[in-house]
Amino acid sequence: MPHLKTPSVLFAGLVLPALLLGQTAPSMVEQSAVQPVAVIVDRMRREISERGLTLFVTVDHAANARSVADSLPPTTLLLFGHPGGGTALMKCRREIGIDLPLKMLIWEADDGITHVGYTDVAWLAELHRLDGCEPVVARITTLLTDLLAVATRP
Repeated sequence: MPHLKTPSVLFAGLVLPALLLGQTAPSMVEQSAVQPVAVIVDRMRREISERGLTLFVTVDHAANARSVADSLPPTTLLLFGHPGGGTALMKCRREIGIDLPLKMLIWEADDGITHVGYTDVAWLAELHRLDGCEPVVARITTLLTDLLAVATRP
């Protein structure tokens, strides 16, 4: 099955070495922030709403760890999007639906620094072979870039 080789090769050749070196995976756009995780999560909830996007789920990974008597530094995943953008991507290739809705991870690293990141939409477009979908990918990339700037402002 040739469709299984590409993600495996990408993982083994690009992602795994980055993880072993403690670097952000090449498929992730990430930036540090001066505000704590809780402040950024609240800021992003407001921004997502103000932009007319839907916040589908907030996953508090640290709370989930506590629920099994374990611990993690503050780590929250926001799943959000807009049916227009998601539908346009899936009209190019429905398999992109496995990576939708959009996600933004806000976490406190081991050094205490807050980070905000999301999966690079251009990388997803390449992974899912979204040929002819460049305008939609560009719009979503701009949206995520703008959200990251809002999230990480002092």
